[in-house]
Amino acid sequence: MIVAFKILKEVLRRASTLFSTFWTRLVFRANGIRFGRKLKAVGIPSVNVSIGGKAEIGNGFYIRTGNWTTEIGSVGTRIRVGRKGRLKIGNRVGMSNVSICCDESVTIGDNVLLGGGVQVFDTNFHSTDAVLRTSGHEDKSQVRTAPVVIGPRAFIGTNAIICKGVTIGPEALIAAGSVVVKSVPPGETWGGNPAKCLSTK
Repeated sequence: MIVAFKILKEVLRRASTLFSTFWTRLVFRANGIRFGRKLKAVGIPSVNVSIGGKAEIGNGFYIRTGNWTTEIGSVGTRIRVGRKGRLKIGNRVGMSNVSICCDESVTIGDNVLLGGGVQVFDTNFHSTDAVLRTSGHEDKSQVRTAPVVIGPRAFIGTNAIICKGVTIGPEALIAAGSVVVKSVPPGETWGGNPAKCLSTK
């Protein structure tokens, strides 16, 4: 009985992955996202690319989304690209239940892994001026944005937040739960809130 259940569960998992990958491809195409070969999806992400926004994903992209696909992170993967946003994701990038909001520029290099619940934002979303923010007529042109770059072979741990203007160097490691507000040199391990250097190569 237990063996039969495990076999059935595996069959359903594979069938679900095939469907999720097919549907994710359709979602990407409908949003004008260019993507490469060997895309694989477990679950279906929420995607919104505004008119004028551009997104490009390389080969071997692997995405897990939904609370049934992984035990960690938020409830799903969400990708939003604003009308002036430019999102570029390299080859062999993997992510689980990740949120990406790109109003200016987010670049993720080759072989990057983003753990469950990671959030990457290149924007403040709202004005930092309290009067403007609470006026009820907030001018979104006053919202500050700055590019985010995550270098090749970097690893971003579970529930880390990468804020606007940050560059994470190649092979850097960001510890789980960190809030990264400053750029991280190549190969270093950073953690905490705000994140600081924990070790160097």
